[in-house]
Amino acid sequence: RCMVCQNQNLAESEAPLAVDMKEKIREMLENGKTENDIKEFLSERYSSYILYEPPVNKQNLFLWLGPFIFIIILGFLLFRRYIK
Repeated sequence: RCMVCQNQNLAESEAPLAVDMKEKIREMLENGKTENDIKEFLSERYSSYILYEPPVNKQNLFLWLGPFIFIIILGFLLFRRYIK
């Protein structure tokens, strides 16, 4: 059994962590919490990586910029190799 199943949304996952999260969300909804309240609670507890669209901040800046940096470096290396 997996602890957390990647590439699976919370509703589909039966991992123990997902079951606990669904129960907590159900409890918070019953207590009148808003979607933003729930997202804030979950991202504070599990980090912003659990969100489909994590915010851009210094904690995950490399995740947002990494692909662009990789493409720029790869382009530069290919340009130097083939255009001499």
